[in-house]
Amino acid sequence: MLGKAKRIYPSAAIACTVCVLNAVIYDSLFHSALLSIDYSIANVMKSLLLIHAGWAWDGGMGINNPTWYLCVLIICYLLYWCIKKITSLHRFLDRWGFGIVAAGCALLYFAVSRQWLHMPFLYMSNCRGYASFFAGVFLYRIVKDAPKKMIFIVNFILWSASIKVMTVEMSNWYVLTYLFFPAIVMTALLLGQVKLVVVKAAGAISFEVYLWHVPIYGLLTTILKVSGLSINHTYLTMIGFCICVWIWAAGMYFVIEKPLSRCLAQKKIINPQKSILEKMIL
Repeated sequence: MLGKAKRIYPSAAIACTVCVLNAVIYDSLFHSALLSIDYSIANVMKSLLLIHAGWAWDGGMGINNPTWYLCVLIICYLLYWCIKKITSLHRFLDRWGFGIVAAGCALLYFAVSRQWLHMPFLYMSNCRGYASFFAGVFLYRIVKDAPKKMIFIVNFILWSASIKVMTVEMSNWYVLTYLFFPAIVMTALLLGQVKLVVVKAAGAISFEVYLWHVPIYGLLTTILKVSGLSINHTYLTMIGFCICVWIWAAGMYFVIEKPLSRCLAQKKIINPQKSILEKMIL
């Protein structure tokens, strides 16, 4: 758990700090809040600690709002540690315990989505995160030793169902939690031994892309307003923005995240012999 915290918090704190500094500059120049986000000291502190969503309160948008899932993910890690201790007590629980937990989380998500339940730690974002996280843990534990042919068949069915759901109205997209994420886990298992430089590089940098796409959007918003320029929102500008984010994320990965991960591996907080997927889940 300490290793997870040391990997998540430094990069998340840097991205949050950049958001705050940019907001201060924006407010001093234009006397308005950037991206309509609350930049109060309380919200800044909750965002830095990654407790602005999913905990005993559900306090709206964080400074770097996509990190709401990191808030939920930290809770998932704490629950995982506790549940693993319990399931290790019995062979049946060791094999099926996480499946039972995942099914329970899915039922909780259904209850919350119907507004039958609303309480701390059981908000909709929490339950969606719990269900996908523990479903992924359960699937990985079950199919990691299964024949690849069986994994391929089940994976094909899941991807086909996911694509079908994507073509219907948005109200049904919650189903993707139980189709799309399991398909990603199984694809990762099938490609676990594939040594593709591009795929490995994209996977390594993806955490920084996730952290920085909103801060970079805020920085560009400030720069464009100061310069008086305007940009039409087209597919071309979207591609250009994505390229900028990936370049910046690559720099952050090599300057901060990679050296930190190396340091953690040397201290045996992270076992370098584990697969990437095991490091993500376990």
